Amino acid sequence: MTTLLTQSTFALTNLALQSAIELERFKAGMKFDKKPLKELADALVVTSHADAPGEAFRFVEPGYYEPFERLYLSREAKRSNTVTEIQAFIREASKRIANAAEGRGSDAAKLIEFCLALHQELIQEFSVEDAFAVQESRQHAKQGSSARRRKA
Repeated sequence: MTTLLTQSTFALTNLALQSAIELERFKAGMKFDKKPLKELADALVVTSHADAPGEAFRFVEPGYYEPFERLYLSREAKRSNTVTEIQAFIREASKRIANAAEGRGSDAAKLIEFCLALHQELIQEFSVEDAFAVQESRQHAKQGSSARRRKA
């Protein structure tokens, strides 16, 4: 697996959207690019393993699994949401996407929905983070201008 696969949320978000596009082509019987599907499947495997190289502490990182948890709860009838169940859900999705990349599997419509929902959940994380970053930068700017006024 490439270093891209131990990836940022941003890269995973892009792969989810690219995969949805390629799955639409696959579903329509058109020629499609397997690369984003394979990369997303591999990235999801890495994401779902707490013991993957370089990933040992990622799954205890505050908020890391929140988008996956929301996706899991929206897709599964179960209301239990242990990290183990979320990881199993991600691994299963990875297998199904890998099968689609090889032209196997008949659940392209469900996989498209999954990829779009994953993209949406991850984008929501950026929106929340951006709101905090904007608020924080405004506070720093106010503090800096207050300090300059006191010196003057």
